[in-house]
Amino acid sequence: MFLSTIYLLVGGLSYLRFLPGEDGNVLEQMLAAEPDNIPVQIASVMMTIVVILSYPLFTWPSRFAIDRLLFPKYPSLYDPTPEAKSWKVTIRYFIITVILVTVTYIIAAFVGELSIVFGLVGATGAVLIKYIIPNLLYLKLGPVYRKKFTNKDPSVPLWQKIILIFLIVLWTCVGAISTVTVIIDAVETFQA
Repeated sequence: MFLSTIYLLVGGLSYLRFLPGEDGNVLEQMLAAEPDNIPVQIASVMMTIVVILSYPLFTWPSRFAIDRLLFPKYPSLYDPTPEAKSWKVTIRYFIITVILVTVTYIIAAFVGELSIVFGLVGATGAVLIKYIIPNLLYLKLGPVYRKKFTNKDPSVPLWQKIILIFLIVLWTCVGAISTVTVIIDAVETFQA
């Protein structure tokens, strides 16, 4: 909750400083406005590191989902069975990884606008990872942990379910609106 508050505060204040109609890359605008500002330079380096380290976060669930969708009857690399460690599963895993990385590279090469990529990643992946999935996980796994670690009724209380569902719907709407906005901006950029 603390990190979400900081994330929203920094994002909101950044966008208030550079009002709508400006370039979508807030960090680039901050570097252009204050090129000698050490905290802004540190923020740009940190943002680069976040992007580099976020790629595996987005790749792993995509690879796992593709594997489970295309090969539901075969063991996954993450199954706790001896068959999961076979060379066939490893090769399948490797091929899916290469295809996924190649497709993302091709998309990145053709898009050409970093702000569009950041916008799509933020509108889809970041909203899912930071806001929607944690609420879904608590809704699904909350009873397991309540039973294991407390003496309380294992079911999630109704008021918590209502809040969780409200947050899931809210963040789904925010992510959908953000995604549509980024796509509209991308289409307008390519048409110009």
